[in-house]
Amino acid sequence: MKRILPLTLVMMCCATTSFANEDKVAELQAQLNALADYVEAQSVQPSKTTVGGYGELHYNNYQNTSNKIDMHRYVLFVNHEFSDSIRFFSELEVEHAISGAGQTGATELEQAFIQFEQRGGNIKVGMFLMPVGIINETHEPSTFYGTERNPIDKYIIPTTWREGGVMYSGYSETGLSYDLAIHSGLNTTTSIRSGRQHVGNAVADSLAYTARLKYAGIQGLELSTTINYQEDLDQVAGGIGSATLIEAHAVYSLGQLKFTGLLANWTIDHGQNTQGVLLESSYRINAEWGVFARQNTWDDTGAGDKVQYNAGFNYWAHEDVVLKFDVQQQNVLAGDKDGFNLGMGYQF
Repeated sequence: MKRILPLTLVMMCCATTSFANEDKVAELQAQLNALADYVEAQSVQPSKTTVGGYGELHYNNYQNTSNKIDMHRYVLFVNHEFSDSIRFFSELEVEHAISGAGQTGATELEQAFIQFEQRGGNIKVGMFLMPVGIINETHEPSTFYGTERNPIDKYIIPTTWREGGVMYSGYSETGLSYDLAIHSGLNTTTSIRSGRQHVGNAVADSLAYTARLKYAGIQGLELSTTINYQEDLDQVAGGIGSATLIEAHAVYSLGQLKFTGLLANWTIDHGQNTQGVLLESSYRINAEWGVFARQNTWDDTGAGDKVQYNAGFNYWAHEDVVLKFDVQQQNVLAGDKDGFNLGMGYQF
């Protein structure tokens, strides 16, 4: 018995120590859990509403006209995520710095739509940009060369072109994507650009239909074509008649070299057909500098080809901040405005 007693005492001491350690561990775990709950409660959750925007200032120095400096655009984005699959996108723009009666500027809503994410695509409902051309959907100043947007995108496509309706966009891992849309249409008997109704009490007796097919499955290559059709371009049955736009472009990057070609053609039953061709080459010297040359040829009046050449450089002080310079030459039909342009642009 004398030999058993010390062993029993040792075992009892160990057990007591073990229970004490377990109590301390449990107490420490409880404190850690309480601290984690407190930190989580105090932490700021990421906002589901985001703000962004872009803007650009231009200086134009042309022969045969007054020199101009213009805060051409100031744009704000306000977007909101309702859920992982439902989002809101909007874009509000002030053009030429000041709007109102007697002013040259305007305040415009450029986009406002709900996007519903689907497996392999999404659905947009509201006011959205038309899936056509290269810069109609992506036109922040740091994403393209030249101070001013090119005349093909301005007069023929015509950028920035938005309509109200519904659009389904589908895509695949092969690089093939497509867009199908039913939306409000143009209202014009003269120029395509003047026919944009901006979804402001837009006459909708004649809806329009747009389809785009795009392929970007090969590195450095983008191919795209868009067809837009409207039965009555002037929103009047038996008037100017139907109009069909066919646009196609190719963008090919070979290292730092990039080649761009774009063709846009409107066929109008009883009106003036319009068409334009853009050819551009550019070279990105490094992260900050890039140079380009571009030829624009278009006819929107039937009087003959208008021709404009631009060449110059972009300097990216930051990937989202750009300074621009380009020289411009036009033939007489295009306006005979030879000179140069300076620009500043940003996005965030």
